[in-house]
Amino acid sequence: MNQKKTFLAGEGDAWFIRNQVVDEKQQSHWEEQDVLLPLLMQLPLPKGDAVRTVEVGCGQGLRLSALQRLQGWRVAGLDPSTQAVAAARSLNVDAHVGTADQLPYDDSSVDCLIYGFCLYLCDPVDLFRIAAEAHRVLRPDSWLVILDFWSPIHR
Repeated sequence: MNQKKTFLAGEGDAWFIRNQVVDEKQQSHWEEQDVLLPLLMQLPLPKGDAVRTVEVGCGQGLRLSALQRLQGWRVAGLDPSTQAVAAARSLNVDAHVGTADQLPYDDSSVDCLIYGFCLYLCDPVDLFRIAAEAHRVLRPDSWLVILDFWSPIHR
């Protein structure tokens, strides 16, 4: 069984249960500690719902919810966990169950596409398809943002 099937079959929900933020205090702390949120807010994109932001691996939608609240952006998320998607929807995030190799968005419809700690979990055989999907959904002059591990060891 490959990574995609494993996550869709239940590991995505198990990961969500182990890592979910359960109360407002934890959510506030999460927002303060998120290294990506302040950088996203500095992108040269206007405030307002004309900007469409999608996060692949959105989890319970905390980052997207903050961007919606602070920037007024129209946000959507994708995650292999049905429980994470339900939690994101409870935060008013347009979330769907899915994976990075098949994005349910129209061609040239996204201004900012975020991969939040998810690409390392993708099967290597799917990486070219994932890149092609990103290219397909991003508008010209848009932003591709990747948050992943930083290793001090370079090969």
